[in-house]
Amino acid sequence: MCKCGICGNIENNTLYVVKEMMFGYKDQFKYFKCPLCGCLQILNIPENLDKYYPSNYYSYGIFSGHTSLQSKITDFLLSQVLKSRISHYCFWGEIACLYKSLYADYFSGVSGAYLNYNSKVLDIGCGAGKLLLKMKKCGFKYLEGIDPYLKEDIKYINGVCVYKKDIYQLDKTYDFIMLHHSFEHMPEPKKVFEKLSTILSVNGMIMLRVPLVDSYAWRKYGIDWFQIDAPRHLFLHTVKSINILAQNNGLKILRTVYDSRANQFIQSEKYMRDIAIANDSDIFTSREISTFKKSADLLNSLKDGDQACFYLIKE
Repeated sequence: MCKCGICGNIENNTLYVVKEMMFGYKDQFKYFKCPLCGCLQILNIPENLDKYYPSNYYSYGIFSGHTSLQSKITDFLLSQVLKSRISHYCFWGEIACLYKSLYADYFSGVSGAYLNYNSKVLDIGCGAGKLLLKMKKCGFKYLEGIDPYLKEDIKYINGVCVYKKDIYQLDKTYDFIMLHHSFEHMPEPKKVFEKLSTILSVNGMIMLRVPLVDSYAWRKYGIDWFQIDAPRHLFLHTVKSINILAQNNGLKILRTVYDSRANQFIQSEKYMRDIAIANDSDIFTSREISTFKKSADLLNSLKDGDQACFYLIKE
């Protein structure tokens, strides 16, 4: 029986078979979509899930202290973007904000939050802590990360600590909790939200960045939509399913920012051609990629992009 892990519905769920395509294993997994909350979720979590998080998984590389001149310039501009957001005005920050490609990845979510340099920050599912290291360079003092798939704890010389643990092992509160494309990897989302509400400080904020199945990309590509990312993504949410989780745990969505990118087209088109991400083949012209980027921007403006950043606070 297919029982929705969000709203508990057991009727008229639609089954899909999806292949693993990031590394090209092409193992098949069953997913089902709930007609009530819209959530697309894996039917059975594989026992050998670690297989699908190999050592070369993109977020696990430990970072050295050596950076190129270009990286140092980018880090400086990123720090100015955050300073502009936190201190309300910074000349170089305002200039850097004009070039969204500098911070369109994860910094866009941080710069849109209510936080300061003394905020106690937690990054859940942070990999080796790349974003935390950048935030440290920007002046944030209290930074911590967790990721259950790490081989071991990581303690950087600058004081940033990343622990091999899951959310249920946390016993203190935080002012700003980030989940950058990690929530969809976590089983039992109802329990996760319950825990999030207990570790969030009274005036704190949760920044939840997830793929959205109620999007044009899902309607166009279906099981070839690359953000299903079977079997790593266990739950693909909708705005409605996130709202249900929030309301049931004393939280509310303050605002939602759509931040989908051209990959919703580039990688999904490759999946349709049975090309894995690990293949890294370049099959599109620069003009086609430019069109994909413009389409992504348009979908974001229409609130129909395939991912969004939710900012949640306590009610």
